[in-house]
Amino acid sequence: MMFMFELAALVALGVVILMVVTTKKRSISAEGLMAQRVEAYKATLRREGGIFDKMSDLELTDVLTATARTMRSQAERRWIMLVGGAALGFFAAIFVGTQQGTQGFVLTLVGSAAVLYGLHQYVGRRLRDVAERQGLDPDRLLVD
Repeated sequence: MMFMFELAALVALGVVILMVVTTKKRSISAEGLMAQRVEAYKATLRREGGIFDKMSDLELTDVLTATARTMRSQAERRWIMLVGGAALGFFAAIFVGTQQGTQGFVLTLVGSAAVLYGLHQYVGRRLRDVAERQGLDPDRLLVD
């Protein structure tokens, strides 16, 4: 029983280390891609006209860049929250599984997966609201 807990702790630690390493690499390339998307979206907004015509280029660039950065940071927060929730659900399933057996383990995993799915959907909708409140298309600014 103690072996399973130690193994789960090592797996969780490995996932956290992997997340930190890959986030740094993605951050550098995401800034360049975000700047390209902001410029392309700015050109599209200028071509289409509308409420953004009254803004200067610098103001529009600032608004688009700030919105894109906010969306990216919220997307990263969502990812961290999901991985942390999955690890917590897995540890809870191990704990329940040691007390109740396989049925308790599976039911706890299914329950935590359902909660994480609902949380993922809720946070994803809030992520899109940041751009939609300003009249922007969130799909044009979100950098994966």
